[in-house]
Amino acid sequence: MTADDIKSTVLQTPGPAVLDFYAASCAPCGALEPRLERVAAQYAGTVSVYRVDAEREPAVIRSFHVTSVPTVIFFKAGKEVARLDGLITERDLKAAFEEAISR
Repeated sequence: MTADDIKSTVLQTPGPAVLDFYAASCAPCGALEPRLERVAAQYAGTVSVYRVDAEREPAVIRSFHVTSVPTVIFFKAGKEVARLDGLITERDLKAAFEEAISR
């Protein structure tokens, strides 16, 4: 996703949305991907999930103050409601999805 994509889809959406900041060369990012896919499938139709390649979109990374990958940011009505980074567990993802929905 580019900065324009994020503005039009994530930040202007009234419902919950997730941005997954990753890098193809990042082992923890690769480990997170199937976990995030499993949790996202449980919330399909309720929470939208988007991926941002940190290596291709450095301006987006800076604008969201992402300092390491993986970082997953949860939004509701365009406002950040939760942020996870590093080795993220499936339990942490579920809790953050629930928090984004309930706000």
